[in-house]
Amino acid sequence: MTTTFNGMRVSVEIGKGVYVFFPEAGTGKSYLASILNVLCAGGDRVASYTYADFVRGFPVEAVLDNAKYDIVVLDRYDMYYGAGIESIVRFGKNGTVLVACKQNPPFQCEMCSTVYYGNVLEVIKRLRLENPQVYLGDEWPGPGQFWVMYTP
Repeated sequence: MTTTFNGMRVSVEIGKGVYVFFPEAGTGKSYLASILNVLCAGGDRVASYTYADFVRGFPVEAVLDNAKYDIVVLDRYDMYYGAGIESIVRFGKNGTVLVACKQNPPFQCEMCSTVYYGNVLEVIKRLRLENPQVYLGDEWPGPGQFWVMYTP
């Protein structure tokens, strides 16, 4: 999906699957979720889900419907961690799920990031996680762990 929203080019062209954003602050993840929410109201096959939806009792499974949507952003998933795991995995087989979560995801996924510059907001693929155990530390990671270098 590539579209223009208020003069900004928004692009999510990473293919079907379940993707988790790197836990970087201020990169446009929540902004992307709000844009998709507006586009959904206009009839586009995109949706977003936030912690506010969860608190209101709106089930996450309602937006994970391949018959209605092609792309779904689950913003701040760590606030409702564990909700809809089976639906997330199922949706990712025929659609694109973008999950913003600061914890290790409870499902197999690939990594992605937002690139936000000028009038462009783009989602790009990053390294693939076979085992969703991310090690953030200063010692060498053990078997099945990935060393993610993060500079604030």
